[in-house]
Amino acid sequence: MKKALVLLTLAATISSFVHAQGKSDSTQTRKPRAGNFTTELTLGLFTTNYFNNYNGSYGYQNNVFTLGNILSQIRGRYFYQDNKALRLSFNYEHNSNNYAYSNNYKTSRSGNTFSINPGLEKHFKGTSKLSPYIGTELAFTAGRYHENITDINTSGEIEVQKGWYNYPASSNFEEGYLYARNFNTVGLRGLAGLDYYVLSRFYLGLEFGYSVSYSKYQDVKVVQKEPATNVTFKGYSSWNSGAYANSGIRAGFVF
Repeated sequence: MKKALVLLTLAATISSFVHAQGKSDSTQTRKPRAGNFTTELTLGLFTTNYFNNYNGSYGYQNNVFTLGNILSQIRGRYFYQDNKALRLSFNYEHNSNNYAYSNNYKTSRSGNTFSINPGLEKHFKGTSKLSPYIGTELAFTAGRYHENITDINTSGEIEVQKGWYNYPASSNFEEGYLYARNFNTVGLRGLAGLDYYVLSRFYLGLEFGYSVSYSKYQDVKVVQKEPATNVTFKGYSSWNSGAYANSGIRAGFVF
């Protein structure tokens, strides 16, 4: 009974606040003005995550709740005019893992990925609550990986330079494959979206666009120290283009 009363009180408080906010904003725009900052992330409810193992292996992970845009970035915007904004999205991820596998080896992996996307937005009139926009942004992403492998039976050490490697059960290096490799990507995006200001300082939104990118993947060298042997997986480059969309609802605040 006490929990029910608390929930009812909370619901009534929120309802009263939203109603009062709506009355106070009914005669003026809720959208940001020149000099305002916004910050946001994307609420990806029941989305499909796409992953690329950088060796020709691709996959999908369904029904995942995520926070972040398509690159798991945090985004900020500065409105230098009422209808124009500078935007910057960024992210840094660090992974450090230790595994022991059934085919008699253990591995220690580390990886770092950094992305930064500067851009511009042009907002149109819309309504007092709705702000449609178009824009463009540059996209820079870099990944760095390293791995050390130890054979449990022989205590032999193997270093994977500039990548992650799936060690083969046969111990023949050339039968293994890469799970990740160092890369650099640069791209250009054209985009369109909209912000809907639920409250004067809080908005929800959507965004989609078209991107073109160039990626350079580096050589990966797998080096066994004793007996001394190594194999090199040659790097390559690729061009990619296509439409994209944030697979969720953007949520942000105005400061």
